[in-house]
Amino acid sequence: EDEIDAGLHAGSLIHVEPLGSKVEYRWMAEFTGTVRDAQLRDRLEVALDGRGAFRRFKNVLLEFPAERERWFAFRDQRLHAAAREWLAELRIEPTTAPPASR
Repeated sequence: EDEIDAGLHAGSLIHVEPLGSKVEYRWMAEFTGTVRDAQLRDRLEVALDGRGAFRRFKNVLLEFPAERERWFAFRDQRLHAAAREWLAELRIEPTTAPPASR
């Protein structure tokens, strides 16, 4: 921890704020809109309503492995875009390309 604090103080490290649940929730809602199977889409929409939405959403996708993998790829794309945007705001050039999707 001392090394991290020293790096932050010296400016050689930058604190990364978590995205927050509102962003993740919006991504889940966006993904749900891309689901072609009407019954699954309806189930995901119900899962997103109210407290416990994250757990319910993931539980529904456990029953649909192909859609679950598609969700992971969708989320990965959003995470990489958010990271690139954050780096651009800080005027930092990424040094590596994002890993290939799953």
